[in-house]
Amino acid sequence: MINDSLSGEELARGVRNDGTKAAIQFLGADRDGYWLRRLLDDDELNAASDVVQLIDRSGRPPQVEWDALERLLASNPGAFAGSDAAVLSVALSLVGP
Repeated sequence: MINDSLSGEELARGVRNDGTKAAIQFLGADRDGYWLRRLLDDDELNAASDVVQLIDRSGRPPQVEWDALERLLASNPGAFAGSDAAVLSVALSLVGP
């Protein structure tokens, strides 16, 4: 289990894919890690997704469920303010297809 207070930079250590690493660092830099904390701790957001947790903390490095996040953003666009949707879209674009 990882410590929830880790920064995006710390969470990205050990991630081999450059795009994924950049996306995690980007989310960690936005509003002092707001989205990383929300993906970890927001029960409503996690319940609205089609996976148990949007960030699987059981492994090292932790795994962000990027596909589930993309589906959640597409299926619930009104749930995200304009700037929030933009931040998540940029992170998803860094991960790539």
